[in-house]
Amino acid sequence: MANWTLYNYYDRPIARRIVEEAGIDREEFGKTKVGGGNSVHYTTMKTLRKKLSPTSYEDFIYFKKNEVKFSRFKFALFTLNYFWKERAVFVNTLCSRIKIKYRMNGRKLGKHSSPIMNLLILWSNDRLTKRYKKELTQDKII
Repeated sequence: MANWTLYNYYDRPIARRIVEEAGIDREEFGKTKVGGGNSVHYTTMKTLRKKLSPTSYEDFIYFKKNEVKFSRFKFALFTLNYFWKERAVFVNTLCSRIKIKYRMNGRKLGKHSSPIMNLLILWSNDRLTKRYKKELTQDKII
């Protein structure tokens, strides 16, 4: 794959080989990463609102407020624990945004699950289960 490796941060030699062998010049594609997906590991409710459709966001809020049974106190402790363990990520992000040259070291960055991500998993699993159970039931009836 050496002929297709660029040795940079966004190196994708297999995809590059497929495209180049199809006759597309190297200079015509893959110059910068513009985002092919969304990460929710460090998301906030504000950014989640931008990532989900309005209908999905409202359904998620409804699910969070009315359908999930959990202790608000335990959830608050879980949230505080998450922010404490991931503090280096948040401090470094803040410093880069306000142009301060400071880096906090974090030994296990990105290893702790965010409270919002956990709720998203519960919500999506619940909605998919209900949807496909309904479709299976309708298929049996018809």
